[in-house]
Amino acid sequence: MLTVVLVAGCSTTAAGPAATGADPAATATVTTSSSVTATSTGPVEASGSVVGTVRMYGGPMNVTTGKQALNGEPGANQGVDVMSGLRVVATGTSDALGRFRISLAPGRYTLSCPGATTFTIAAGATVAQDCVLAVP
Repeated sequence: MLTVVLVAGCSTTAAGPAATGADPAATATVTTSSSVTATSTGPVEASGSVVGTVRMYGGPMNVTTGKQALNGEPGANQGVDVMSGLRVVATGTSDALGRFRISLAPGRYTLSCPGATTFTIAAGATVAQDCVLAVP
């Protein structure tokens, strides 16, 4: 694994097959603008992410409109779990607008939301998946 700590004002360039995830056993070289170089031999795992919005449905019936109180409104500060099989492998929280972004290693996952479908994360890819929550 290659870990680089940057100091403010430095830029970074990564090169080599391991830097792109093309060859997990290859060497990656990272050079900062201050000419400090770090080299790693071994796997450098590229990640992807899942992004989406938590949407809320249900709640008490509004007597004036005859509709439920929540009809897809964004759900702020809601926990979102990412599952691989039956295991929770990552957790995120939606922001004030109901949006979330969770970084994941390449693989197949499901959000822990009712009716969620399985999705696949590829290295460097972003997948959109909304999370629908029923409110009693």
